[in-house]
Amino acid sequence: MPIRKELLPLYRTPEYKAARTLVRKRAGGSFDDRGRYLGGAKCEQCGVVDRKVALRACGWWTPVTLETTVWMMRGTLAGDDCGQLPWHAPDGQHVKVSGFIREACRHVSIVLTVAHLNHVAGDDREENLKLLCQWCHLNYDTGHHAETRSLRKDRQRPLLSHAG
Repeated sequence: MPIRKELLPLYRTPEYKAARTLVRKRAGGSFDDRGRYLGGAKCEQCGVVDRKVALRACGWWTPVTLETTVWMMRGTLAGDDCGQLPWHAPDGQHVKVSGFIREACRHVSIVLTVAHLNHVAGDDREENLKLLCQWCHLNYDTGHHAETRSLRKDRQRPLLSHAG
């Protein structure tokens, strides 16, 4: 979800940038000598690594390797079973998977974003921020997005007056 234009200034403040750096460090991110973020942080929900490519299916993910590429290209891999791949659940657990349909899987470039847990842009307390991949962030915000979308739709509707 893109940031609404009227909220963009809240994401450019020195306070937000400092909080974002703290959250990235908390999630295992690395920085150069100048303090520039180099990547390596992990989603605090599912554990997928920032700035890497992963194979995703319904929130589940596995790192891209030769084995995943062969499996996606319909090659043989231990009896053609995707359960041989190291899948990670959306809650961060590493579990055996009995099967995914290849067509449900896709390669995704991972981008971690900072989520406001209380949905209030500008509330940049560290305990209110969580570093999430886009999949986890959208899932976390689903209810909030539905609510704000319905409010915006209601504002665009004309008010009906009762003549009589």
